[in-house]
Amino acid sequence: MGRGIIESGLFRSEQYGVSELTSDPADHQEGERWIRTDLAPETDQIATYRFDMGSEVVDIPIYDANASVDGVEKVRRVQVNGQTGFIPFTSSGPAYPEWAMQHNGTRLGAHNALEASVIPDSGVSRWEFEQDVTDSWGDNDGTDNTSVGYTTDAAVGDYAKDFDEDGLVDVGKMPIEGGEPFSVSGWCNDPTDFYILNNYETDNGFALYDGGFLFRESGVSHSLDYNSLPSSGWTHIAGTFDGDEMVIYIDGDEDASMSGTGWSESSTNLSIGGSINYEIYKPSSIDDVRLWDKTLSASEVDNLYNTGSIDG
Repeated sequence: MGRGIIESGLFRSEQYGVSELTSDPADHQEGERWIRTDLAPETDQIATYRFDMGSEVVDIPIYDANASVDGVEKVRRVQVNGQTGFIPFTSSGPAYPEWAMQHNGTRLGAHNALEASVIPDSGVSRWEFEQDVTDSWGDNDGTDNTSVGYTTDAAVGDYAKDFDEDGLVDVGKMPIEGGEPFSVSGWCNDPTDFYILNNYETDNGFALYDGGFLFRESGVSHSLDYNSLPSSGWTHIAGTFDGDEMVIYIDGDEDASMSGTGWSESSTNLSIGGSINYEIYKPSSIDDVRLWDKTLSASEVDNLYNTGSIDG
């Protein structure tokens, strides 16, 4: 176990030296903490951090350091069985504000559940465009090939990515094999002129853009067109593929579908805002592009549009 330092309204403990146990110690006292490696009930949770706060023993989840989170900070890291995890802290509605820490001038409190932390299942990549082009879910960090920056006119968060007529964001190879189910979504502020995500080339690939949901397999195209698109304003576009059927959703509602389709692995990198292979660029602002390695259901897409999480 480990003994924390108890101060007025603040529990603080060292980052290291916390025992990894499969059952609670017979005796413990206020300020002591330990890790239960056999308890991890939530998605992406790798263990449970138990803390004796005197009045009660509390359970705080330890999530995998690569898990996607909204509303919490990953500033409290911990090692579990050689795996790096983090204990969720938040400045908004912490479950245990008395267990606090300072980070960048902000007081954060510990959180014990997913209410402050949305961790989607099967999330592969997410580009939030909060003044950077990093992949907050995976390893496909982008390369910004545009001559413009970011706008505070955002659909999600504080910023969105501005695109011009001669640049795009290159986000590397498609992390899902050709023909496998997947889903992609994103926001565009000009629904008449946008690329959400694309790796379409002469023979193989796909694109979700202003022309629809386009697949190409062995040189044969399968194109699912929109029934209707708004003419302006932030619009949420999602496309899903289950191995056969393609479906397009607009602002959470199904817009079009088509069966008998397929796609194959493309040698062209994924891009946002344009087509690398054809050097076509779209000037729309884009925000919060996400990629899953599964077929989102209609209710998950509706949840995503209305709440920002497929879990609602």
